[in-house]
Amino acid sequence: MRELNYINTVIADASDVVVESNEGDNSATDHFSVVATDLPEIEVSPLAIDFGQVDIGDSAPAVVTVTNLGEGILTVHELGWSGDPAISLDPVATPINIATNETVDLFLTFAPIAETASLAELTLLSNDGDETYVMVPIEGAGVVSSIPPAQQIVEMLAFFDAAVTDGSLEGVGPGRSASGRLGALRNMIESAGEDIRLGDIVGACDTLEDALKRTDGLSPPPDFATGIAATEMAGRIMTLRESLGCS
Repeated sequence: MRELNYINTVIADASDVVVESNEGDNSATDHFSVVATDLPEIEVSPLAIDFGQVDIGDSAPAVVTVTNLGEGILTVHELGWSGDPAISLDPVATPINIATNETVDLFLTFAPIAETASLAELTLLSNDGDETYVMVPIEGAGVVSSIPPAQQIVEMLAFFDAAVTDGSLEGVGPGRSASGRLGALRNMIESAGEDIRLGDIVGACDTLEDALKRTDGLSPPPDFATGIAATEMAGRIMTLRESLGCS
């Protein structure tokens, strides 16, 4: 048999799968086995972040951990970032090289400034051949802090007393009527607090409605208090009524 010389060219893709074989002599057939070595393998955890509800003015942290489960060096070439500015990613220099079984943490913060939902997305571009891009969706919601009604009563009375002391809240009326009306207004707030403690929400709502009419600057009925603190006092009463679900 005559010996033949021929050339066989093999092309493999990034996953080491033979995608083309061009033989110079079609009378011969070769079999190939391509063995992958020293390839990185990225793992990102978690793959999604939900900060949940965070009070406006507060902040919440989160961590995204990047791990190399492969044998070769994992290189994160770029970190893409987009979305609401209320969600931020701590600055990180790229590229990031991660050895086998090593990890790198990425730190995020959600600091809402409005009562609304916030969305963002973190994208990692690496040299992992079969998972070049990894996207991590991020969400959170800013909410107004809800103070329990009983605590609102305590804070309202403290504000009332401080405003009377510094003169920013004064009684309305001639002579002793001014101080008497101021005292009556304070008693209304205390009474509403007692109704709340006893579970009589309807009674608390009625008392607070009367107190609001005595501080809202409208007539009739006549106001019991005036001064620069009267407007905030009325606002506190309205907020408490909303918390109680008053109609």
